Amino acid sequence: MIAARCLATCTLLMASNLAHATAGEWILSPGIAYLNNDRSSSTPQHNVLAPSIATQSGLVPTQFDSPGTEQTSGNATSLILRLAYFMTDNWAISLNLGTPPKIDVLGKGSVTTPGLLNKVVPPVFMGDPANNPVATAVHWYPSAMVQYYFGSRNDTFRPFVSLGLGYSFFRDVKVSPNFEKNLKQAGGFMAMASTLSTQTTVEADASSAWAPLYNVGLAYYPHPKWVAGVAVSYVPTKTVSTIRIKDKTGNVILTSSAKMDIPTVATSLTLGYRF
Repeated sequence: MIAARCLATCTLLMASNLAHATAGEWILSPGIAYLNNDRSSSTPQHNVLAPSIATQSGLVPTQFDSPGTEQTSGNATSLILRLAYFMTDNWAISLNLGTPPKIDVLGKGSVTTPGLLNKVVPPVFMGDPANNPVATAVHWYPSAMVQYYFGSRNDTFRPFVSLGLGYSFFRDVKVSPNFEKNLKQAGGFMAMASTLSTQTTVEADASSAWAPLYNVGLAYYPHPKWVAGVAVSYVPTKTVSTIRIKDKTGNVILTSSAKMDIPTVATSLTLGYRF
């Protein structure tokens, strides 16, 4: 009888130790993610000139597009941190943070000035290898997900699916030195029409937007307190990339923008601790 009771007690303890992802528990998971942006693309550059003698006299149009130009996003790696709370044995909510990756912006084609000044204003060579990457930016994407884990809490392997929402924004957008020099050469001719000086400055930014998050993965529980995870996420990021050239007085003389689509596929590996 005593042996039977001991066996029953040991069995209960083992079952308790093997339980995974129980309702009310938290899992903190640091990890690493590879961000693949190979399918990124953009519209051609849309250019807007400020009113000046050149535009008012008809030497150049006030607006024009540059067919053949495109901006794409480079790939990157990021450290990530996920905090998941299990509302039930199968449903969880997750907060996703991490170190923002520095993204290269790659250019294609060239911007040429239409009209009578076509042969005077030097082209901006976005596709020139010496000008690439044309810019860099730090990309932030904090997000939250609702997750569903298949199977039972005692399973060693549990696949999951997630749906979430995050806020995409860019900081430290910087134009590369060679590309900036090329922009200033072209902008200097436009600045002459308003200030009689070729002195110019260049600045760039990218718009922010909410973006959905689609995620599938597999959790592996090798130990009652530890969980390893592999997941693939899809984030269709959209932004408007804008370059402004200013004359020596600080007035914007040229604005060049493009709508970028960055469908990011992120593959992540994590190691979590349950508490």
